[in-house]
Amino acid sequence: MKLKEYNDTPFQKREGTRTSIWKEVEQLSLQNLPIVPYEIPERKLNVKVCSDSHIIFRNNHYSVSYRLRGELVTVSATATTVKIYFQNELIASHPRFADTDRNKYSTHKEDLPPEFNKPRFDKQRLIDWASKTGPNTLKVVEKIFDSVSFEEQGYNSALSVLNLSSKYGKNLLERACSIALTRVSTPRYGQLKPIILSLEGKSATNDLKLPQDKTQPSDSEVHLRGADYYKNLIESQQNSVNEGNKTLSDEEQLNG
Repeated sequence: MKLKEYNDTPFQKREGTRTSIWKEVEQLSLQNLPIVPYEIPERKLNVKVCSDSHIIFRNNHYSVSYRLRGELVTVSATATTVKIYFQNELIASHPRFADTDRNKYSTHKEDLPPEFNKPRFDKQRLIDWASKTGPNTLKVVEKIFDSVSFEEQGYNSALSVLNLSSKYGKNLLERACSIALTRVSTPRYGQLKPIILSLEGKSATNDLKLPQDKTQPSDSEVHLRGADYYKNLIESQQNSVNEGNKTLSDEEQLNG
């Protein structure tokens, strides 16, 4: 009530009141509130464009022009939209995947390279590489490509898997793929590396076992002797003593 009285009180050095200024000037300048509430976007700087023409944000993949492969871009994301900027210019916009999603792709077909400008590793080269590693590795890579809509979407996942052979060897990767295929429909790097580390740890443990000392008899060569053995041994020794005493007694009689 006091506030209304204060606003309705005439100015001392000019005409009107605070209420009249509000109605005649300020209220007419107001605009309607936006239909969509303003959101403070999440920003991520220096995000590298991968060789498959996608950037990775929150474990999912969003395409940008293949011409920007290897460049650093800025990602600005709200709850519903992912916008990608290069040198402050908007270059791509995608619906945002839920943060619970993993390895999903949002791809604009026009962002993908033409046939003559594909990246160094294409599907066939990756398949050939996998086949040289082993049948299980080949099956994993084929499953990766079968799970994506565009060939380019499988490059990074397949390369990540195959590069494990460079660090851990073909045999460990092949064994890991064999195990993973029994557990996951489409194994990827995240499932394969822990298996490889586990296999590598078991191998190291076996290598640390000391070789058996050949100078010592093995368990199969040890002859265990029971109570009967020692009973017979004592009786044999006692008989020998008795016989010795008897011989000594006979000799004493002859000498006497």
